[in-house]
Amino acid sequence: LFRSVLVGEFSSEANPLLKLIRTLNIEDKVILTGKVPETDLPLLYNGCKLFVYPSLYEGFGLPPLEAMSCGAPVITSLISSIPEVTSDSCLLIDSYDTPKLSEAMEKVLSDENFSAKLSEKGLLRASNFSWKKTADATINVYKTLV
Repeated sequence: LFRSVLVGEFSSEANPLLKLIRTLNIEDKVILTGKVPETDLPLLYNGCKLFVYPSLYEGFGLPPLEAMSCGAPVITSLISSIPEVTSDSCLLIDSYDTPKLSEAMEKVLSDENFSAKLSEKGLLRASNFSWKKTADATINVYKTLV
């Protein structure tokens, strides 16, 4: 039995997603966490079978990278910097193409070998990023300017 865990705040009961959950009568299959402290996110990333992030706008794409660093297979958007950050370590989809998103989710959840390969690729890709590397690169930029 799979459950979807939706992390974040939903502004009101009039939210279209909340309405859809009620209309489809799947309240028992969807967990709405509300806002989660950053310190708890690794627990969710480590416990998930799949991390889906169909963002419509993104600056850097930190959530997919965080999920990959915890070994979660990731499906995310083709937009902004996300493809550059994630490279070929996840499934990239058009966030507006819900049939493709559904197919990608089905593929990851039904094919254990495929899911394991995505996890491995994600861990490898995420290892290229760290706050120390970011700080070192920033310091080097400052040194070149002085």
